[in-house]
Amino acid sequence: QLVPCVLPDPVPVRLVGYFQPNDEEIARINAALQTPARTEKNRHGVEIRPWAVVRLRFRPTDRDLHPAVIVSNEEYCSDERILRVNVLHGKKVSPGSPARAHQVLLNGADGLDFLTAINCGYVYGVAKDDLVAQLGTVGVERRRMLKRKIIEVLRLL
Repeated sequence: QLVPCVLPDPVPVRLVGYFQPNDEEIARINAALQTPARTEKNRHGVEIRPWAVVRLRFRPTDRDLHPAVIVSNEEYCSDERILRVNVLHGKKVSPGSPARAHQVLLNGADGLDFLTAINCGYVYGVAKDDLVAQLGTVGVERRRMLKRKIIEVLRLL
């Protein structure tokens, strides 16, 4: 029986196409596919991973740190050769304020101290070393909301 297979990058040999694996090769492939992804930390000790809620200065002239959500994939976050990640900008809003058409609201459940509107209409590319503090992680349901809002606002479908 032929098995289609593409091995991930951590495996030294990259096989593309069809081949007949023996038991040893199947065990090696399964081990490679189940290897947990590495997480990288920047010079501030912030763990760079998807859906992390972080603080950073978007411009060098900014006095305050702003909240942001990392939306880069696992490969970009863990690769030390890639120096930048994609983030969505957050802004503090008063309680009871409705989200605008391009925003999703995050709160303490996501590691924030206050209600924050995340702008899904523009994705910033920032240096990994610009991320100063890690606040938390976006929950599963809010991840879905952010994904839907990005698709809606950027009209990807």
